[in-house]
Amino acid sequence: MIFILLIINRMNNIIDYNILDKLHKPLHNDNDMNTCWFNSTLYLMSSHPYIFFQYLLLSKPANYGSNFNIDKQLYFDYILYNYKYVRTITNKSNKLYDKSFHVPYHAFLYKHNLVQRIPYGDTWDANDTFMYLLHVLTKGNSYGNNELSYLSYKVEFLSHANDIKKYLTRTETVNNIKTTYILFGFTRAKWCLPAVRNSKDYYAYINHSAHHWTTYIRFRLDLDDDNWYHFDALYGNSIEEKARYIKTKNIYECKTPGEQHQIICLYIDIKKFNNIFSNKRILKIYNNFVETMKPESSDKNFKDTKKEIESLELQLKQLLNTIHINPINLLTIKELEIKFDKYIITDEYYKEKDKRAYFNMLNSKLGLM
Repeated sequence: MIFILLIINRMNNIIDYNILDKLHKPLHNDNDMNTCWFNSTLYLMSSHPYIFFQYLLLSKPANYGSNFNIDKQLYFDYILYNYKYVRTITNKSNKLYDKSFHVPYHAFLYKHNLVQRIPYGDTWDANDTFMYLLHVLTKGNSYGNNELSYLSYKVEFLSHANDIKKYLTRTETVNNIKTTYILFGFTRAKWCLPAVRNSKDYYAYINHSAHHWTTYIRFRLDLDDDNWYHFDALYGNSIEEKARYIKTKNIYECKTPGEQHQIICLYIDIKKFNNIFSNKRILKIYNNFVETMKPESSDKNFKDTKKEIESLELQLKQLLNTIHINPINLLTIKELEIKFDKYIITDEYYKEKDKRAYFNMLNSKLGLM
């Protein structure tokens, strides 16, 4: 944890780790006919620009399939629309996050077979929509093979009020490379289940129709401040705004010791995240993206908003395809050797132990950073 905080403290002048400041906070949202299994995950993926900016950074892989235009439509018409035009505490005159929004969203999922074909009004499992929306935001890219893909997930279980603290950060070591992930938020099953060892056991007997799903998002990425924003559309028309701010101890609601809530966690790879946003040109595009996505009281200019977002996406693509402004840390040594031809790389390179430092020096010398 100390190591993580040191990294983040060095980046505080570049990145704002205060999630609450730009968090989407819907007003008077209504679950209406068991829609929690898809509205809770849509809320999570559209809750903050740090999450849905991921889409603009990535290119679709060659094997993406035929659904790309459908996925693109969902990104703009539901994920971005939700953040910008649904009624919030800062946008009080706009549309409700209720049946008027949920019915067409469900119809879109149903029509295109994007998740299990569950009729509107039937309860189901949020895992399906979580995975599909994450697929949309990452454009189908394999997480581990793309240095621009900083979002990942993990299914966990809460057996105690303090269990969530175990999942605020997680580390994985693959091929001697250690990766640290920071929890952004999660969608939680309200039902309390008998203790299970892993998600495979969970799926062996789960009753998909017996769940209510809600979402929890941290106030900050860099601190364990014990505060969470709770999105629960079941009580959307009655719950006071202040009641959405809860403490860690109140997340776990099971009464029988050992019983568990399933949670689907959305994580950020903090090293990739910092590498990406430490590039001033990317950060400038991100800030323009945030400005474009500011909540508005009318959606009559949504077509213009889409064009602006597509323009920013193109700027990013051009930027990342140009070595002159492509962050060194986002490229492998092999890729750098290809980008910088043999006439630029000098004999000193082959004597240098820290190859990445050499390319940073070369970038600086050429005035490309």
